Amino acid sequence: MFVYEDTGDTGPLAMAMEVQEPLEIGNEIDLIEDLAEKLSNTLSGKTNPNKEQLQVYIGQLFRDYPTLKTSGLRESISELVVSECEKNGIGFLGKSEVDQLW
Repeated sequence: MFVYEDTGDTGPLAMAMEVQEPLEIGNEIDLIEDLAEKLSNTLSGKTNPNKEQLQVYIGQLFRDYPTLKTSGLRESISELVVSECEKNGIGFLGKSEVDQLW
């Protein structure tokens, strides 16, 4: 004979509490749009920024969105960064340089 013993630690709520990884809110497109907006706001109006400072900023921006690093859209995001820099007259970062900042 089987006896069911309710230990109170099963089910979706208990399993959700076991999740150790941080969860990012929003889907991938929302995250990309947020990243693009922050980048655009920072670059607009900048004249002759220091290349090293720009690289540090973009690297930090990428670290703020860790799930995008493994995204299938990562290459497109890097191209967006290069495009945004060129649009703002900051054309000294190439796609390969931006890729290294991830």
